Amino acid sequence: PSKMVWYAMCGNPSDTAMDMIKENFLTITGPSASGKWIYLSSNPNLKAIDILREHQDKIIWDMFSKNPSIFELDYDFLRRRMNLVRDELMGRAWHPSRFEEWCL
Repeated sequence: PSKMVWYAMCGNPSDTAMDMIKENFLTITGPSASGKWIYLSSNPNLKAIDILREHQDKIIWDMFSKNPSIFELDYDFLRRRMNLVRDELMGRAWHPSRFEEWCL
């Protein structure tokens, strides 16, 4: 572990790399340790998100904001919202006055 390039390892999204990081995270020192937060903040692995959740004061926010794993989509909410739009759109599109214009 003392020979590892930790900032590069922190950018690796594989589960194996994340397990190594979790085991050695608090002992990571040396010249490669300064960049660990930058790469960890942009790492899409959910284990990296767990580490960042524990150390929120160290997050590099501009890198973190580009991380696709920070978003959780609520598909049920989106489906319900689309149902409202779909019903309104279908009601307007198939209104008898518009349907008559299409047929002629």
